[in-house]
Amino acid sequence: MKLWFTTTKRIKMKNHPLSLALACRIKASSVFFTLVLLVVSPFFAWPLAAQNFDNETIDEIVILGSRISTQSVLTTPAPKITLTLDAYQIDIDDRIILSNQVAAVALDSEPQQIFAYAGATKAQFFINGPDTRTRGLDVVAEWSPQISHGTLETKLAWNMTETEVTGHFRLQGLLNGLSQDLLFTERDRDIIEAWQPEERLTLSANWKLNRFTVQGDVNRYGSYLSSEGSGNNYVTQNHDAAYIVNTRLHFDVSPSIRLSFWGDNITDQYPEKNTISAARSGTIKGIVDSPNGVFQYSRRTAPYGFNGAFWGMSVKHSF
Repeated sequence: MKLWFTTTKRIKMKNHPLSLALACRIKASSVFFTLVLLVVSPFFAWPLAAQNFDNETIDEIVILGSRISTQSVLTTPAPKITLTLDAYQIDIDDRIILSNQVAAVALDSEPQQIFAYAGATKAQFFINGPDTRTRGLDVVAEWSPQISHGTLETKLAWNMTETEVTGHFRLQGLLNGLSQDLLFTERDRDIIEAWQPEERLTLSANWKLNRFTVQGDVNRYGSYLSSEGSGNNYVTQNHDAAYIVNTRLHFDVSPSIRLSFWGDNITDQYPEKNTISAARSGTIKGIVDSPNGVFQYSRRTAPYGFNGAFWGMSVKHSF
């Protein structure tokens, strides 16, 4: 049996102007593990440490104030079939968020002077906010059956991910003394917990015969939530699960030239139309008439977009 370990991580966000992400890749062989840690920022990534371990169980790795553990397995239950199971948990303390709007009159005299100098009455802040926990499970099955013409590779992948707010936070500095509910409302909690599908299923296939390659995939996005409003005065709309189908056809004209035709969302699937927002509504005679707002679909979240089917072709030349 082959083993492939991936990581969970605990990241301390406090006192970090940029969010640091730790990635851990552990490859298993018959005699030792090789561990490589990377520090990733928006600008660079570099190896932090590398070390060989004897063939033993690795339960937890502690480095730079982060707790990293492993829980994953890869196996081959039958010839030409590979099954991967990967469970993970990510705990983030003091998660960086964009606050709700704060009025100058709610602050002390010193920050009020700053508002007055800027000519502002309200402002939003990037602050260290609540603790969050993300738990997920990845299941991937790959099968390469023997066929009479060409080669075929298939993959079935399922992911379930859930994020929840697990702890409160204490405001500091100029915002000290304000209510947490003023800066982080129930709607802000929904943005973290419910604005994205918790489940996705993908079935894909790749068939190749001589100079032809045909690819296709079917994706199921789980249900999700969108909301409109501000503070604790907001309304929500539920969006049902949807299936998106994509396809690709490649023809190798020569070893260096490939002609491709593709279709994304070929069933022309759209999300439910917006029913809760009338933003930018109005009428200009003879030009626009939008009494219910200009946003036909949610402007807040769209996991698979709202542009419908897209078809195209390309020619690729490798030098």
